[in-house]
Amino acid sequence: EVEATPFSEVICSGEATSIQLSSPTTGTEPITYSWTATASSEDITGFSGHTDKTLSEITQELTNSGTSPGVVSYTITPHIGDCSGTPITVDVTVNPSGQVEAIADQVVCTGGDTEEVVFST
Repeated sequence: EVEATPFSEVICSGEATSIQLSSPTTGTEPITYSWTATASSEDITGFSGHTDKTLSEITQELTNSGTSPGVVSYTITPHIGDCSGTPITVDVTVNPSGQVEAIADQVVCTGGDTEEVVFST
């Protein structure tokens, strides 16, 4: 059995995940972990799987170059020796950076009104 802390996470683009892996199972063999990673959008980068079974933390800097949140799903499997346990899935939501299109300059005389300014992405 594998436990992940936190079980889900929300980060901003450019931040790193911080998922600690542990197991309540004890014994004489060390418990190791492997994982696969998939993203809900091609706008998300920086994630990868881990098959070496050497790490107990998922720390990956994720980037979302899109304009809406995306999710990276990590499927984590515990291992004791050559035996694999039941996998769990941890979802990390990656919010994009704020983006605003540049607006045109305006020249306004004293006492004059500005034109309406409309912001868009």
